[in-house]
Order: sequence, then structure tokens, then C-alpha cells
Amino acid sequence: FYPVKDDQFNQTGVVLVGRTLPSMADILGEMKRDILMILLLTLSFGLVGSFLLARHIKQQMFKLEPHEIVRMLEERTATFHSINEGVIAIDNQHMITIFNEKAKQIFGVTGDVVGRNIWDVLSDTRLPEIIDRAEPVYNEEIHMSGKRIMSSRIPIVMKKKIIGAVAIFQDRTEAAKLAEELTGVKNFVDGLRVQNHEHMNKLHTIAGLIQLGKADQALDLAFQTTEEQEHVTDFLHRVIEHDAVSGLLMSKIRRGKELGIMVEV
Repeated sequence: FYPVKDDQFNQTGVVLVGRTLPSMADILGEMKRDILMILLLTLSFGLVGSFLLARHIKQQMFKLEPHEIVRMLEERTATFHSINEGVIAIDNQHMITIFNEKAKQIFGVTGDVVGRNIWDVLSDTRLPEIIDRAEPVYNEEIHMSGKRIMSSRIPIVMKKKIIGAVAIFQDRTEAAKLAEELTGVKNFVDGLRVQNHEHMNKLHTIAGLIQLGKADQALDLAFQTTEEQEHVTDFLHRVIEHDAVSGLLMSKIRRGKELGIMVEV
């Protein structure tokens, strides 16, 4: 807008100049070539980027298809839960990644514990120290949750970096009790064998003394043998409360007598 004035600077009119603003269609029409070029370049870069990304992801997944990965995960999970040994794995943040059914059965754990801190579930697994030490431990007997456990603990290393640790457990409590009982029985059997051998020697001696007409000496030897046996048996029964240890000591005492060695307890 501009005013029109005369020589005396009085306004005599006004001049209005304008033009029509382009519509969106007009703007797009003028920029059609540029837009097509941008779309073509964007599509080209997108296709190339998608191809490179897909190839990289497939290499990271060992060139496996998604259904193959799902099948492998299901098979691995089923395998971990079906083996007859406890398996526990943690990452380097001490978070549980694997806790199979056998491990739950051994330690009396219920529910899903994957993703929880190992210290909140089991405080005596000694798994975190494997991450700190970066050294494996094989076939070590430890006590966990009141059980005797044979444990192998191994750090998980990927690209020379420790990313976690895995432990394999075997409950040896029942096996240890059975071994102790069998050892005690074996020791008792050995003790009885030696005792039987000793008694046979004593009987032969007593029989020989009787045949020689020395009945008093034979009677004294019989009483002495009986008293010694009763003394040893009574002592072990009264002092030693563990049957396996008692049987072991009795067998050693009898074996010592057989070899002419005095055994003192």
C-alpha cells in the first residue's frame, strides 16, 4: 500500500499492489524435480544401508535364520534342564543367566530366578570370585546350603574378555554318606577277619596247652584274651561315637596284634 499525494502533500488516493500466493500444489509442481531427486537418493541410500545392515546382523547371528535361532534356543534350554547336573551361569554383573531344574532341586530354589542377582538367590556359590580371579576351578568339593557339592567353575571368555562364569554342580551328600557306610562295613569286616584269625591262633595255643597238660595256663590265656577283647570293644563303643571310625580303629588294633605291633588309641 502506498499513498498518492499532490503538490501540497495532501493525500488524494492510494496505490495497492499485490500478487496471488502460490498454492501447495504450485509449490510441489515447481519442486517436483528436486523432490524426485531427493526421493531417489534417499531410496538408494536406504536400500544400500538396509542390505549392509542385514548382512551385518546375519553375520552376527552366524548366518542363521530367525526360526533356526528359535529352535537352537529351545534345544539349548531343554538340554540344560534335562541334564542330571546342576548348571548355574552369571554375567559379569553377577546376574543369573542360567539356572537349570537340577540346580533348583539341589538347592531348593523355586520360581524363575533368571535375571536376579546371584547373591540374592545363593550367597555361597563362589561363582563371582571366578570372574575376579579369571581362572577355572575343577572338581572342588565345597559346602553349599548344607550340602557337600562337587563343583567345577569356569569363566566365560569371549574375544579375550570375561563376560561371566558358569558352574556345574554334583550333589555328593548321599554318595558321601553311602561311601562312609561302606567304608565302615569294610573296616568292620577286616576287623572281624583279623579277630577270627587271632582267635584261631589263641584256640590252637589253648588246645596245645591242654594237650600238654597245662590246663591252668590254658585257662589263664582264655581269660586274658576275653578280658582284652571286652576292654577294647567297650572302650571303642564308649569313647568313639562314629561307627566308621570305631570300626577302623578296631581293625587297626587287630591288624597290629597280627603283625606284633602295639597300637595305642
